[in-house]
Amino acid sequence: MSERENLELESRRLQVEMQLMIVQSMRDTAEINRKNLEMLSKPVWRSFEHFWVPIFIGCALVSTPAAIVFLLHKLS
Repeated sequence: MSERENLELESRRLQVEMQLMIVQSMRDTAEINRKNLEMLSKPVWRSFEHFWVPIFIGCALVSTPAAIVFLLHKLS
């Protein structure tokens, strides 16, 4: 094969590779958009449900020593 044919083949290969990358990028974008739509379709309270557990644990960790100190103060 001549140098020109090699360059044409390489150019075509790069074009196909770029098109495949574009298609993959579009698929990734579609997947991200689908996940975002799923999140947006949930009720607001459902999207925050996983944040309540650490909040309750934090409140328990703070209020338990405070309750103990309060009871010790009242008993003394």
